[in-house]
Amino acid sequence: MISVKRGFSYWIVLGLLMVIGLGASAQSRTAITAYTGSPGGLYMEPFIVWSELWRELDPPVIASVIHGGSNSNPIAVSRATPGAAVGVTTTILAHEAWNGIGEYADISPEGIRELRALWRFNVLSYGHVLFRDNVLPSGVATLGDLLKANVRLRFDVKERGSGAEAAANRLFESYGLSYQDLQKMGWNLTFSAPSDATSLMIDGHLDGMFNVARVPASVVLDLEASVPGLVWLPIDQENLQYLYEKHGYLIEDHPDSYSSIDAPFPTLAYDHVVFVHEGMSEELAYRLTKAVLENPEVVHNAVPAMKPFDPQVAGTNTIIPLHPGAERAYKELGFLD
Repeated sequence: MISVKRGFSYWIVLGLLMVIGLGASAQSRTAITAYTGSPGGLYMEPFIVWSELWRELDPPVIASVIHGGSNSNPIAVSRATPGAAVGVTTTILAHEAWNGIGEYADISPEGIRELRALWRFNVLSYGHVLFRDNVLPSGVATLGDLLKANVRLRFDVKERGSGAEAAANRLFESYGLSYQDLQKMGWNLTFSAPSDATSLMIDGHLDGMFNVARVPASVVLDLEASVPGLVWLPIDQENLQYLYEKHGYLIEDHPDSYSSIDAPFPTLAYDHVVFVHEGMSEELAYRLTKAVLENPEVVHNAVPAMKPFDPQVAGTNTIIPLHPGAERAYKELGFLD
């Protein structure tokens, strides 16, 4: 009888220990939501890769990678339980969200100041101003020079409402000019899709065009093959500085990825930044960031578009401040002083 009681007590104790152990295991896991983008886009695939890295941490971080959007992700992370969400957006929208302007002027005019950066993609889109070589007056070396010249031009600024068109609008704003001012100067402006603008320029119906794109862009390759002497007209340095300070565009050297570029030159650009709520614990932000920085080859191999991701620069030009946990990871790995 005593042995039966002892045996019964043994199984009760063992069962309690198993329950306690399972509870402790569940509690040691951290669950977060990753607000990304549409399936097949630039945002979701890298996060699926990174979520696997985080799952292998000890204790694991379980990330639910869900559909989101560049515009809505800053709002979603700011309203989520601190420490329970990570998001991604462009550096342009990060600037607007942080300052409560543009897309966020009505939603949060005081700015969404609780966001903190972890890293940026280093997958840059570069602005370029392209012209046929026979339409530019002699002595024109920059866009500023051209705008001072008395010349009539047919120029495309991309589809209304697109990111490229917004950049064009802000670019001319940096020179103190509106579209109406350009039209008064004799510029005939069109608003076309990149492929349509390229066709118009190839056919001789456009003198120049503006675009923002990752490199190499197929439309530019088509132009190079069909428009002899394609001219890349640089943006003046003071205007690039204005675009950085006022609108959050990065100043980056356009790579010489095309045969018509003699050497890299500074231009406007934008990137994509990963961020969390400032309320995320330093330890969690550190662990998320360190796992990504220590394993760049994982996302390089899985997502071809992420080949440029570079831990050496991932913590720079993030527009919004780094989370202290992320900063700790960069310093520990020797990527920040």
